[in-house]
Amino acid sequence: MEKRIVSTFDEATRILGCPHAIANRKREDYDKIARIDPLVAAQVERFFQQWPMYNDGERHLAVRKRLLESISSYEYKQRDMVRASLAELFRRDRITADDLMMAVLRWHSMYFGVSLEADLELMQMSDPLIELVIFHDYTKVDEAAKALSYIDNFFGSERFASDGLVGALIRRGNDVGAIMNLLIDSYTPMIAAATSVLYRAAELEAGRDLSRPERERFLLDALGKMPPFRFINRLYPDEQEQPRWVGIDVLRCNGALLEKNNKREALGVTFGSGRHMCLGFAPAIDFLDDLLVEARSSKFERVFEVEGAIDLTGPVSTVRDFNARKRQRELSTAPSLAQPRWR
Repeated sequence: MEKRIVSTFDEATRILGCPHAIANRKREDYDKIARIDPLVAAQVERFFQQWPMYNDGERHLAVRKRLLESISSYEYKQRDMVRASLAELFRRDRITADDLMMAVLRWHSMYFGVSLEADLELMQMSDPLIELVIFHDYTKVDEAAKALSYIDNFFGSERFASDGLVGALIRRGNDVGAIMNLLIDSYTPMIAAATSVLYRAAELEAGRDLSRPERERFLLDALGKMPPFRFINRLYPDEQEQPRWVGIDVLRCNGALLEKNNKREALGVTFGSGRHMCLGFAPAIDFLDDLLVEARSSKFERVFEVEGAIDLTGPVSTVRDFNARKRQRELSTAPSLAQPRWR
C-alpha cells in the first residue's frame, strides 16, 4: 500500500480526529507472522488489538474512555519522591543520557506502581513485540512469544502495587494489552523527551522565574522542535472510502503552544490530536515540568555545560552523546569529597 506523507497541521488534525482512522497495522503483517508460527500470530494480533489506537469507531472510544477514567481519577502519591530524586540528579557533577534514563524509570515505576526492577524487566521483555510488529523484524517471533508469556505471568502474579496506576487500571476492567500500550508508550519516548527538554533547558535565560504556563509553553515548543516520534502512521479512508496509509510528519506539522483563558491549546501534534490525543499527555507534562523546575532550581543553564547532537532521522528522536558537565569554576568550589574523582 502506497504511503502518503502529511506535512500540514490542518490535515494532520483532520486525520487524527477522524473516527475511522486507525494506526497502520496491515493484514499482511500478521499473515507474515502466521506463515512462521500461526499460534504466535494469533496471540500477537489479539494483544495489539487491545491497544486503543488500533481500533476505530465506537470500540476505539470505549477503550479510550475506560483508560482515561482510570488515569483522571488516579491519586498519584509519589510525586514528591520523584521530585526529590530529580533534585538529587542535579547535585551531580555530570549528567549523562543513562542518568536521565534512570530518572524516567524511577518516575515510570512510581507512577504506575511497579518496582524499579520489575518495571525495567517488563520494558526490556516487551522489546521483541515492538521489533516484530512495529519494525517488522520477523526474526523476533520466538522472543515475542516469550514476551507475551512473560506479560501474562506478570499480570497474573500481580507484580504491582494495588494503589498504583496499574492496579487502578486492572480494577476498572482495562485489558492487559491496553495497559501495556500505556506502559510502553510512556517509557522510551519519555526518555527521548526528557533528554530533549534538558538539552533545550541549557538555552533558557538565566535568573528569571517561569510560571507554569510559561514552562508548559517551553516544554511543548521543545518537544515540537524535537518530537519523541517523528511520524504518526494511520490508515485513513480516501475519497473512495478505501483505507490509505498516511504518515503524519510530526516535525513539519508542529506549531507552538498558546494559552487562552487558562485553556491549553496545543498547535502541534507531538501528542497527537482529537480522538488520537495521547492518553498520557497530562502525566507526561507534569513529569517534564518537575524535571524543568528542578533543573532551573539548580541553575542548570549557568552551572552545566551541555553537549550533544540532535538526531531526527530515526523513529524516535534523540540527543546523541548527551552530556552535561559542571563548569570548571563550579567544580573548584565543590566540597573536597568530590575532588578525588577529578584527579
